[in-house]
Amino acid sequence: MKLALSVILISLSMNSCKTTSQQSELKVIGGSASKVDTLSGIIKIGSCSAVKISQTSYLSAKHCVDSNGWRLGETVGGALVYKDDVRITFEASITKIESHPEEDLAVMVLDQGIPEMRPIPIYRGEEPSEVVLAGYGCTQFIVSGFSTFPGSSPGYLQEAKATLWDPQRRVGHDTGKRYYVKAEAEEFLGEKNIQGPALCPGDSGGGLLVGSHENGFSVVAINSSIHPHSLISTFVRVDPTATNNIHSWITEHMASDVEDDKN
Repeated sequence: MKLALSVILISLSMNSCKTTSQQSELKVIGGSASKVDTLSGIIKIGSCSAVKISQTSYLSAKHCVDSNGWRLGETVGGALVYKDDVRITFEASITKIESHPEEDLAVMVLDQGIPEMRPIPIYRGEEPSEVVLAGYGCTQFIVSGFSTFPGSSPGYLQEAKATLWDPQRRVGHDTGKRYYVKAEAEEFLGEKNIQGPALCPGDSGGGLLVGSHENGFSVVAINSSIHPHSLISTFVRVDPTATNNIHSWITEHMASDVEDDKN
């Protein structure tokens, strides 16, 4: 059954399972299954995705903190799931959690590291043009009038290559603070079927990445939302050259073992 959501801007958390013993229901639109180990720092946690940036530190979306009710001292469950039936689950307590006062970003420190999930460093380099979307969001997104119909997914980590979209000074779009990707869609009888590359409910808190499986990835921004009518996905920048000073904010609030891309 399709669930109609009469909203304009879709934040990408899903009311999916929160226990590690159940299968998640997530995927990036227009993506493919991720390869084992190369993106082991992208995890499913609660109804969202998250990026591990050190042994105990994670980035996610601020609205995920609210929708999942994450609090200091709470035990949370997470999982890393690949298509070839690799599934690593964990439970850990939150020792620190901070939400950014302006941007859709949160940082979280857990009381233990999970060695099978390797950190993804924060990107340092020139502004990229080609990026990779990664998360556990749904596979299909249909827009009909003012209603949206998110689809289902196979339940494993997905990735999709994309080119950053230039808003050309469009009001409300600031590339100094955020990056954007514009999707394609098939339209029939007033319905838009988003083809991707695009975020989908469940991708919130996952990573916008720079790099490759051969040379490694770094995270340049965090998945935030999609506007289903303009087909624009939005990502909060976390790299040091962003004008929102979020990189300094992350360093201030996270554990001392946060990693940066040395390239």
